[in-house]
Amino acid sequence: MKLDRDTVSFKSLTKWYNLEESGKKPNTVRWLDAKEYSELVARPPNRIRIKTADHTRSFSRILKWWGVLDEYPGKDLVRYLVMFCWWE
Repeated sequence: MKLDRDTVSFKSLTKWYNLEESGKKPNTVRWLDAKEYSELVARPPNRIRIKTADHTRSFSRILKWWGVLDEYPGKDLVRYLVMFCWWE
């Protein structure tokens, strides 16, 4: 995860990227560690940018909603399963 101003960015595998860019899958689900999640809550993004893993293509959308679907409380590491949904 990268958070820059009002935009959160992620990399996607090509098979998922194509569905996300086309609008057939207007969401992504990501595991975030506690630091990333705290940063997200402190500076809630208005936009999302998805890039291909090789950085050759990207698109940006306005976020409709994001929220925690699940939490994994490990001994030394807490992780949050977060879903991001966007407008087409």
